[in-house]
Parts: sequence; C-alpha cells; structure tokens
Amino acid sequence: MCQPQAKPGLGGRCRQEAQFLLKFPECNAACRDQLADMNRATR
Repeated sequence: MCQPQAKPGLGGRCRQEAQFLLKFPECNAACRDQLADMNRATR
C-alpha cells in the first residue's frame, strides 16, 4: 500500500521491502507520511 512515486533515479516506485527502504530513506519517509495521513483521516 505504501508505494509513493519515487524520485528520479530510483527506478519506478518505492517498494516496502526493508532493505530497499534502508537504501532509499526518502522512500521510507514518504511511506511514513502517507501512513500518517491515512491515520489522521480515519480518526
């Protein structure tokens, strides 16, 4: 579910695999932001 559009050079979308997110922390940050927005929307 957490698949924000990747920045140029990341090759497509960010994946939610731990190793991938460790290599690309901006994907991890975008994923966290997306989840936080969803959590706020459900309250």
